[in-house]
Amino acid sequence: MSPRRLAVALLGLVALLALGAPSAAAQAPPSPLPPGVAVGVEVEREGDTIGDPVRLTVVVTHPPGGELLVPPPEGPMGALEPASPVVTRDTTADGLTRVTLVYETRAFATGPLPLTPPALSYRRDGLTTAIQPAGRIIDVRSLLPADGSAAPRGLKPAEQVGATGFPTVPVAVGGSIAALLLLAVGVTLARRRRPAPPATAAPGPGALAGRDLDAIAGAGLLPHAVDEFCARINGAVRGYLAARYGLPALNLTASELAERLARAGADAGTVQRVRSLCQACDGIAYAGSTPSAARVARYLDLAQAIVREGPAPAAAPAGPTAPASEVQ
Repeated sequence: MSPRRLAVALLGLVALLALGAPSAAAQAPPSPLPPGVAVGVEVEREGDTIGDPVRLTVVVTHPPGGELLVPPPEGPMGALEPASPVVTRDTTADGLTRVTLVYETRAFATGPLPLTPPALSYRRDGLTTAIQPAGRIIDVRSLLPADGSAAPRGLKPAEQVGATGFPTVPVAVGGSIAALLLLAVGVTLARRRRPAPPATAAPGPGALAGRDLDAIAGAGLLPHAVDEFCARINGAVRGYLAARYGLPALNLTASELAERLARAGADAGTVQRVRSLCQACDGIAYAGSTPSAARVARYLDLAQAIVREGPAPAAAPAGPTAPASEVQ
């Protein structure tokens, strides 16, 4: 082999090793757990659509002399939005301390998405060890449930107008009468064959809300005016729900609105999306939540999925009307 070819081969080998180094590091096995510590991860889902709740449960058991440190999420959980956990502690029959962390989060993209639990820390005898629970992959398949839609009907066939007979009359009078009759028949045929002008129906709640959402999308509010962006989306969706389902949607909490929608006959997918979107927007407006502009931009897709006109809601069962709740 010539020196030139040998040099090229060596450079290629060095490049392959350099590219393979990060991959090998990324696939390195996790650090061993401290003695007596065990970690379990479970994922519970209520659907496979954008906005459906995803509950991630992490259970850590450890000897009673140690302490598990649970920091708040500092970034996305893989491809899902961050969520602060609900933490409970109890003691097992073996005398171990069991810490259960439940994260409720949601996905705002489709496809196989990585779900990575936040890192934890375990401290014992002055030594702190990092613990990274195992991640999972969830499959988000759709934006709306596959509930189908009504096929448009074809145009009504044109009506055929039959000719009528005429009585026998004198030639002079008959000619005038025939001319008048032919003129009348011609006008009638022209009117019947002329296509009727299309009826101009008033836009429905979904069309009006869709226009509002299009205006919000083109207003250039992100990334500087996250609060106004979310407030306008929340108002458009709640206005649509009030018009379509006859609910005081502007005066209900997200949970109350979801419950009233279910009783009004809305499908389960719409109920879940409304709960998810309104909780997120209300958290920004009233609880000081500060999500990233990139994640807030995805709320527009969720709002468009809600206001898209679907099948007419089923009749609500007879019963007492729930009292209106206080304004959020």
